[in-house]
Amino acid sequence: MTAVTYSDVWNLDVFFKGGSDSQEFKDHLVQTEEVIKQFHAKVNSWTPKNSPLDSQY
Repeated sequence: MTAVTYSDVWNLDVFFKGGSDSQEFKDHLVQTEEVIKQFHAKVNSWTPKNSPLDSQY
């Protein structure tokens, strides 16, 4: 089996016209940051089943 190597530099123009300088890419980063914040909040507020809080119901 041969090893596959990938470039450390990506051509973002394939995904976002204008590459990393495009407004579309900047908007995508902002949206991604918001999704990560929402995920973080959900993880922090999650209580597993059979936790001490279950006995309060």
